[in-house]
This record gives sequence, C-alpha cells and structure tokens, in this order.
Amino acid sequence: MRVVDGVVELRLPAGMDASAAQRILARAQLGDGIAEIAADGAVAFTDPSAAAMRDILGYDCPVLRPRDARERATELRGRLAALTTA
Repeated sequence: MRVVDGVVELRLPAGMDASAAQRILARAQLGDGIAEIAADGAVAFTDPSAAAMRDILGYDCPVLRPRDARERATELRGRLAALTTA
C-alpha cells in the first residue's frame, strides 16, 4: 500500500487480486496469534495466544478494540516490565 495525496492505494504483485491478498493475510495473521480482525478494527486473538498472554503475563485480553488500545498497551507494558524486573 501507499498513500498518495491522502488516498490509500493498494499495490499488489502482478497477477494478484485483492481477494487473493486478503486470503494470504488471513492465513498469515494466524501465525501472529490473530484469529480475526473485524470491520470495526477489533482484533480477536487465537485461543492459544490469548491463553499464553493470560497464563504468562496475567493479561486477559481475548479481543482488543481500537478504543481500548492505549489503555491496554499501558497495562501490557506494565505487566512486561514487572516480569522483566522480577
């Protein structure tokens, strides 16, 4: 993607259409522990990644909504800092 005069343009490899790119990205995001990204921007984590964050960090966030991102990031930074200074 690129932004030209405030407009986002999708730039794909030759021969690839937008739906093929979406299918690839949907598979790839699973590797990042993301099950789904909703139209409103909410990120649903896979059960294993949500469980790992909960079990290791005590961070219970199966779904991250954009409106909560700043507060959640602050919480997560604090939990990571506590883990690394313990």
